[in-house]
Amino acid sequence: MKTLSDKFAELTSETKLAEERIAKAQNEGKEWVAKKRDEVRQNVGQALQNLAEEIQNAPPQTKARFEELRSKLRDRLEEAKEQGLGDGSRAKELFLEKQIEARAAVKYAIAATRLAELFAVQAIAIRHLAEIKAEQTPETIA
Repeated sequence: MKTLSDKFAELTSETKLAEERIAKAQNEGKEWVAKKRDEVRQNVGQALQNLAEEIQNAPPQTKARFEELRSKLRDRLEEAKEQGLGDGSRAKELFLEKQIEARAAVKYAIAATRLAELFAVQAIAIRHLAEIKAEQTPETIA
């Protein structure tokens, strides 16, 4: 099982790669951007698959929450596929919308990362509590 710092390092690495790809997309031609968009869509699909695999062994309540999240992400992916580049008449408006969505997605990822840290700390606290309870003898409980 990866440590929390390993997972954060993976997130950092993915973020750096995304920044590089975005910078390149801004400087490259239309064909490259279209190709890269398809590649990123595939990466999103793979990320959704990885999420599905991660939650297979989760408790039912947790599984339900993550399935809901996964479903929302899938819906957003489908919406992005349908929008495509269009005929360009709404290009500026779509550009601004996508910039806002990108910033919101990053803020969501930051919040999710902080939530992951909270869950990890809670799990450790619960483990410590369980160890304390296990160490107590019937005489010390009374």
